[in-house]
Amino acid sequence: MKLDETFLPIDATPPPPRADVIQVGAFEPRSLVAGPGERAVLWVAGCLRRCPSCMKPDLFAFDAGETMSVQAVAQMILRVPKLDGVTFSGGEPFEQVIPLAALAKTLKAQGLSILVYSGYRLDALRREPHRFGPLLDETDILIDGEYRRELPGPLPWRGSANQIVHHLTVHGAAPESKPQLSRQIQISLSDRGLRLSGFPNDEIETALAQRLRQRGIVLEKAPMRSVQCDG
Repeated sequence: MKLDETFLPIDATPPPPRADVIQVGAFEPRSLVAGPGERAVLWVAGCLRRCPSCMKPDLFAFDAGETMSVQAVAQMILRVPKLDGVTFSGGEPFEQVIPLAALAKTLKAQGLSILVYSGYRLDALRREPHRFGPLLDETDILIDGEYRRELPGPLPWRGSANQIVHHLTVHGAAPESKPQLSRQIQISLSDRGLRLSGFPNDEIETALAQRLRQRGIVLEKAPMRSVQCDG
């Protein structure tokens, strides 16, 4: 398999998405580490890119997780009170452009902002408006760029220093002031177990598992990860 400089297979194409359903990998109803304010986070399944040490390899497959209608996902999100916005991560959201664009329109009509993480760089997304435009047009904040394990850092909302926060609309947050000096990590319980979100590294996940083991709690890896290290 030949990869380009962003770890994307050359000439590879994703399976055609359906317009009325979303392949959902995971859902966090309230996050403080995935963008400005309090946000729901939707991780979608399916990604062609193969970034070394990706935090979500369990979402590479396009059939991972659960298939849900756009309407059902919207209702799930809108049931969460007092959100500032919604973050789409993955996987790769821009491989599910049409259903996520429809979802974004519904959520924005209710006053929520949309932040999208993507391994595609902004210039690449803009070069193919027919393919990527519907979702890009609904995006208030884009965090772009492939994950680079050799460029770690305590950066707001990002896993590696090459990734850029683009404030695309007036509904996006104001530009960041200073890089944070520590990683922001959130620990929450889901129906599948313990979810570790933000941008933890292997040392943090290992330390957490050791501390819990000392208290008689043993973490076991599930197909969708008991400890989910999500971006």
